[in-house]
Amino acid sequence: MTGSQTRKCIGGSWDGVKPTCFGLNQENDYAMEKPPTILFRHSQGPIAQTNDGKLLIYPGTVLHMECLWMRRFGNPKWNVTHYIPDPERKYQEGWTTDPGRDSQLEYRLSILGAVKEDSGIYRCETPARQSHQVEIIVEASGAGTRLGTEIRFSCANGNALLGAHLLTCRASGNWSAPLPVCE
Repeated sequence: MTGSQTRKCIGGSWDGVKPTCFGLNQENDYAMEKPPTILFRHSQGPIAQTNDGKLLIYPGTVLHMECLWMRRFGNPKWNVTHYIPDPERKYQEGWTTDPGRDSQLEYRLSILGAVKEDSGIYRCETPARQSHQVEIIVEASGAGTRLGTEIRFSCANGNALLGAHLLTCRASGNWSAPLPVCE
């Protein structure tokens, strides 16, 4: 977005600069002097964002994190700091080769079948020394997952809940709606 984030109507006219949204593009969003963006893709289990901005992953989930950086400028590096150090724990990383993905822009780290020991800080650092990081917590929901179990969601710090306030465990083994997020 460009323009003013907040505007007021004063004397029948809006102050500030009219905001405009534009899509991601390599010229504006992946410049050498900007921190990289991290995209998330998941399967075989849910992910959610906590109220304090951490990424919560259910055990067994496959998570792909793509660090967006223009390949022609060199390879970024994923640095992982685990809460429980495990020198044996390794992750696949490299330029994505998936159909429909951009192999010149998406440098991926994959967590296959997440376990509690994968919890920690995942930081993508570019050759220009710009970085972006995400804190990941791997844990099962503290609530039961038996048929009929209900979970109520709310957000702290004045954040808005996007999605259902109440989820129910169904006979199919799925929740009644997707996990909501706080914004």
